[in-house]
Formats: sequence, C-alpha cells, structure tokens
Amino acid sequence: MARRSLRVAVLTATSLSVLTVAAGPAVAADDLSDEGLWYYTATGIEQAHQTTTGEGVTVAVIDSAINPAAPELQGADLTVTEPGYCALEAGGDPLPAASTDEAAFHGTSMASLIVGNGAGANGQRGVQGLAPGVRLLFYGDMSGQGPCFSDPERTTRVRQAVDDGADIISMSESSDLQELALPSDDIAYALAHGVIVVASSPNTGGVGLPVYPVAYNGVVGVAAGRADGQVSDLVVSADYVDVIAPGEDIRALTPQGDWSVYAVESGSSGATAYTSGVLALVWSAYPQATANQILQSLIRNTGSEDHELGWVDLWGYGTVNVRHMLANDPTQYPDVNPLLSEEGSPSSADVDAAREAAAPVPSPSATESESAADAPSSPVAEAEGGGGAGLLVAGVGLLAVVLAGVVTAVVIARRRRLAHDLPTSVDNPSTGA
Repeated sequence: MARRSLRVAVLTATSLSVLTVAAGPAVAADDLSDEGLWYYTATGIEQAHQTTTGEGVTVAVIDSAINPAAPELQGADLTVTEPGYCALEAGGDPLPAASTDEAAFHGTSMASLIVGNGAGANGQRGVQGLAPGVRLLFYGDMSGQGPCFSDPERTTRVRQAVDDGADIISMSESSDLQELALPSDDIAYALAHGVIVVASSPNTGGVGLPVYPVAYNGVVGVAAGRADGQVSDLVVSADYVDVIAPGEDIRALTPQGDWSVYAVESGSSGATAYTSGVLALVWSAYPQATANQILQSLIRNTGSEDHELGWVDLWGYGTVNVRHMLANDPTQYPDVNPLLSEEGSPSSADVDAAREAAAPVPSPSATESESAADAPSSPVAEAEGGGGAGLLVAGVGLLAVVLAGVVTAVVIARRRRLAHDLPTSVDNPSTGA
C-alpha cells in the first residue's frame, strides 16, 4: 500500500531529529518489529527485560519540553522539573518544561524511548522503553527555539541533575556554540560525581566540526545505525563518535491529532536515548560496578563477538550490544573512564579538581578530635562507643577520594584508538540478540 508522508518540523537544537510521519496499515498485535519498533525486538531488549528493566538507576533527560500526559509515560517514575532552563529574552521567565504543543515532541520521544510502557494512543502500539524501571528526571531546555537566556542565579540543568541523584544524563541535543550547550565545568562536575553523560552527534553527514556537549572530553558520543546493520547516512565523520546505536526509523508519538499519530524518526537523538537506556539496564544488573566500569563495558562489548578494543571512523568502537554487555561482568574492567584523556576539555585534571572540590571537608570539631587522639584505641571499641566511628568512616572516605584522583591522573586511557587496532568488522545493531 502506498504511504503518504508528512514532514514534521522540530524546533530544537541541531542534532534533534526530523521525523517522517507515515500513514499505513495498523501494526499486527503479535508483530512488534514493524512500524519502527525494530530497536526493541531485534537488539535483545525484550530478552534483557526478563532479568533487568533498570530498577535502582536514575536517568536524567535534558531536552525540549515534555508532554507527561503521553500514554507511553503513564505509570513511569517520572519527575519533571519546573520551570525549564531557557528564557527567550534576557531577564524573561523561563519556558515551561511540560507542554502539549509541538515543542514537546522531541522531549516526549526521548523520554518514551527510555521509560515507555508500549501502550499507545487509541489502542495503537506505543513506544517501547529501553529501561522502563528507571527513575526518570526531566529538565526542559528550549535553546533550540532560539537564543537561550538562563538565570545566572540558578543552578545549571546538568549540575541540578547531578545534585538530584542522576546516574546517567542523556542529552539528545548539540550546538556549535559551546556556551549554549553548557560549559565544560559542568561536564567535569558530572564526571567527578560518578555520573555518565551521553550525548548525540549532529545529523549533518560529512565531516563533523566540534559541537557540544558531545565533543567534550569524557562524554559518550552516539551516532545512528540502521536496521540493516549499516551506519546512517546522517552519521558524521568525527572523533567524538564513540558508539553506534539504533537511530533510524524509530517509532515516536507526535503532537498531531491531539497526540495520537505515530511516526518513524531518524537521527542520533533516538540512538542517544537507546544507549542511555542500555547503560541503565546493565548498571541495574551490576549495581556494584562504577560509572567508569560501565563505560568500559560499553566500548569493549560492542557487536556480537569478542574483539580487540579499537576505534574506527564513522563506527567509533562499534555498535551497542545489550546482550553482550549483560553477559560480561563490568567489575572486571579498570575503574577508569576510557573516554577521558589528559588533553581536551574538560581534562582529567579538571575532573580530579572537581572531585577534590566535592570531597567532604571535616568539621573543625572532627579535626580537633583527630589531633587529640594520641593514645591508640580499638576501632571496634570506638564503633561500639559511637563517637569515633564517624571519624573513621570520614577518614577512609577522604582517603578513597584522594586515591581515586591519583589513579585517574596516572592511569589514563586515551579516548580514541587507531583504526588498525580493530581487526574485525563491527556488527550491526540487528544482531545484538
């Protein structure tokens, strides 16, 4: 049957997707692979949900506005921070984070890809979430509509997400204006607090110029893959592409028909949400792993076969594979961010400095007590007595922070690998199961 297509404009940042809305036959009740749901059935997500759905992990989405009334988002553990973080004029009121107009299209799509319940509008098949068990924090960022004026007295959206307890920050947006995206200090702040930052590459094709936040050091850069296993024509040739994930022909709910019309979207935006969801699934399955070890697992377990670690232009380290990641305990890997180098912005030294700044400072009374404790005493006796236990824990925690900084400074894995370091071809996303 011939299909009628309608182009939908998205008023967001450069990497946000343009959707093609296709009218066609209804999706068969027993066929989730049709109409843009291949990312769910063909990559092992359905099987992964038998053991993990992301419980215990908090994901923050920084995007355009969101429509929390979308059917896919009902029942999700969703918190929308109001107001949003952008005003259209200096000193103006920030735009709301929740909306029902077209501005909410992209943010709703990204949130649904992570926590969607699969129940669509008017009985249709909805968007299936990658990690429906996570706690989702949403922060509205309407900078794609025009100049973004932020309140200088307000905590930035990234820092707020970190302070609110995010484990993973998913940003399906980019800008060639560094300060419009966010300052590098915010990335250092997130990395210093053990938060994984995932960002999309631009959808322009050709050679990619520096764009932010994806070009920042230590950030997971994601580009789009197709259902046939190839990279999308939208993928840029840039060293900030770390992994490929399903991003072409992905199901999405649009504002048309009072939020009842579905579309297939293409771009790095959906691939970024996909990757964030997979990271949440793996971290939920291995809660003892650190953020750095989860990132090590991400780039070491691409494709469906074991291979040497290596980076290839357009493909990065390869395609995200949830099955392969879940099969390999990430705690076996070094506790070092493999995407963070001594050079770049932020540098590893910047992250170390942010970590030291975040370390708890002992109170004056605690310092006096420590200096006055000349006579040896039993840690067990102190614990039983109460008073000394807190000092012992604080001292160990501070030492751990200092040692972590030393390890980060000494054992640095370079962000990129030479193409000849990867002896095998990368696998396509559809063979992930």
